[in-house]
Amino acid sequence: MFTKQWPTGLTDLVDIIKGLKLATLDTFVSRAIDGTGGGTYSPTTKIDITAAGGSGLGDVDEVGTFTLKSGSLLTSASGAFIKFIAGSILDLPLSPTAIPDDNSDVDPANGQIRLCTVPTAQQDHHLTASGNRGRWVLFVRPPTGNFSIIFHRPGSAAAIVTLPGNTWAFAFMFDDGTNWRLGMTNGTPGAEA
Repeated sequence: MFTKQWPTGLTDLVDIIKGLKLATLDTFVSRAIDGTGGGTYSPTTKIDITAAGGSGLGDVDEVGTFTLKSGSLLTSASGAFIKFIAGSILDLPLSPTAIPDDNSDVDPANGQIRLCTVPTAQQDHHLTASGNRGRWVLFVRPPTGNFSIIFHRPGSAAAIVTLPGNTWAFAFMFDDGTNWRLGMTNGTPGAEA
């Protein structure tokens, strides 16, 4: 809820409204955001919705659609990268170690988001051996770089998933105790998905 901002002198219901006061009132009204009526806004500076005073956009039930333009990121001061829904909302940490631009093996810790480095050639990454049942990881590919990023099981030529070039893409994978499995992706599932 936004607090009304009245120009000084209009609160006693006696003053004559002069041009300067009308201009001030017009400025306040034109800057107001009508959340009920919706609309399109072009702010000239950043809008911060904070938790000051116990309000803000945070750990509340949000019903409806929240739309971001392609390439937008969700971040928070605590270091969370994205809110991922899988039965419940999980606040996932972004690993400080990016997946390198090479064909290296990847040993993901449980419950991580791993951001891939922009590929300068097709990259084929092999996950380390499974056997840690319940371990899961979310791989995110940046929107630039003409080449795909492919994830494999240890020693396998077949793909679990391919994240295509020049697009934001992700793969949610989990360890079932025997193999790495593909849970969800907007890439291309492979033969070993």
